[in-house]
Amino acid sequence: VGETLRFAHRYVTYFGILLILIFILVHKGKEIREGFKVPNPSLVARLYNGIIQFLFWCLLAFLLVVLALFLGNEIIEATELLSSFLQTIVLLFLSISLVRFFDRFRPMGKAAQSPFSLALDRKFLRTVGMTYLVNALQFSIALATLFFSLSIWGIESGQIVALLTSNTVRNVFWRLVKTVLILFGSVFFVRWTTRFIDLLFFSPDISWSAFSLRRRTTFGPLLKSMVRYITYTVAGFLALSTLGVNPKGLLAGISVVGIAIGFGAQTLVRDIITGFFLVLEDSIAVGDVVEAVGITGTVEEIGIRVTHIREFNGKLHVIPNGEISRLGNFNREWMRAIVEVSVAYEADIDKAFIALQEIGEAFCATHPDIVLEPPKVQGPIALGPSEVILRLVIKVKAMEQWEAERQLRRRIKQVFDQRGIEIPFPRRVIYHKYPSPTTQEHPPTRPPREEGTDQGCPPPA
Repeated sequence: VGETLRFAHRYVTYFGILLILIFILVHKGKEIREGFKVPNPSLVARLYNGIIQFLFWCLLAFLLVVLALFLGNEIIEATELLSSFLQTIVLLFLSISLVRFFDRFRPMGKAAQSPFSLALDRKFLRTVGMTYLVNALQFSIALATLFFSLSIWGIESGQIVALLTSNTVRNVFWRLVKTVLILFGSVFFVRWTTRFIDLLFFSPDISWSAFSLRRRTTFGPLLKSMVRYITYTVAGFLALSTLGVNPKGLLAGISVVGIAIGFGAQTLVRDIITGFFLVLEDSIAVGDVVEAVGITGTVEEIGIRVTHIREFNGKLHVIPNGEISRLGNFNREWMRAIVEVSVAYEADIDKAFIALQEIGEAFCATHPDIVLEPPKVQGPIALGPSEVILRLVIKVKAMEQWEAERQLRRRIKQVFDQRGIEIPFPRRVIYHKYPSPTTQEHPPTRPPREEGTDQGCPPPA
């Protein structure tokens, strides 16, 4: 009787716990899934959220299977499964608590190592060392949790050790270790090479001219991209060779595929070659204001394949380098500030000439740092419907022409108003034709309609 009561008590307890768990998952499942989700829109975060969703439905399906065993009088199997599940949940809760406890000892933020220094200071080493120590402890906790979880479900640790110490597993393990070392070594090499490039091109201790600054801003990111592409490609082939994949066969397959897609890759090759020569010949640099493929804007980035140009209104254009067949650069040595002025036909042209000349000379006197040549007044360059067009031209340093034109227009408006020189509005001459008294008394009559004609038209031949 006592054994029966204990069995019944265990049955009722486990069955009640099972019903409570199923009720919570069904009615609070959405809140539980949202609590474990990561709001970051990155690919890793989406993958993590997908795994959480999959595990939730697997857990619900497992509990429903256990419920079916209970209802099918398979009580012993159901209680054993539910007991193992509950022990695993408790073990996971303890391991997560330990992991979060060790997170308190993790240094806050990233290691503050200057990008312009190749030397390692003690604070940087201490921060990195503490980070790796915490990671090692958390990995050990995860490994121990895995072993204990397997033992809960009836898989002995001795079997796991025997499996791990077999020749096949050891061979695979060391290959994986070598592959990981190759990948980590490539990441380390890229990181320190890019740091050296930053030190070489962007160190504040090195003085460069403005022209060299543009070249450095262009070549620096380009060199870093090339280092990344080459290093990761070589590391990928070495890793595949370590894992037992023959790189020669892979290269042969790539060559066959390359022949198949060679015609389609012509545009890609053209983009790369054009971008290389654009940078090599210094036709374009980051920070230049250029006009290309009908777009005028500032160059923000020059890549191996594409160039980023941002318009004044903020729109960013990503242009393949092969499409840049004609390029206009506003940032090369000098430009001309050109202001065209309309003067009324009734105004004194000589007076307007003198005013424009004085305005240009005054601008040159107040801005000697940007003006390269004395001003020139040209005109009349055109005779419009309502105006005579004159032109004021001043040679200035590159990228200063727009500000010079704005200031000149402002000064021209002020001086013309003071001297009474009219800048005309569009004009139209309208002629009104009034009918004469004779026409009103004797309006013209239409010719008589002839026989065989239509509306006074001559008869057909």
